[in-house]
Amino acid sequence: MRVLEADCHSAVGAHCTPGLRLVAWVGAADGSVWVRDELEGDDPEALGEAVAQRLLSAGAKDLL
Repeated sequence: MRVLEADCHSAVGAHCTPGLRLVAWVGAADGSVWVRDELEGDDPEALGEAVAQRLLSAGAKDLL
């Protein structure tokens, strides 16, 4: 949320498994377009930042 500069009204979601596999997605407010990414890592904060950066590279900022 911090890296994406999203808020409580943003269509953003994430799910992390105990093995630190993070799946995250960002969508347009009307649900017409979504970007999704997933990544594994061993540092939760670094993992979240990496996935957020990858989502931004895939166009997430335009959806927020």
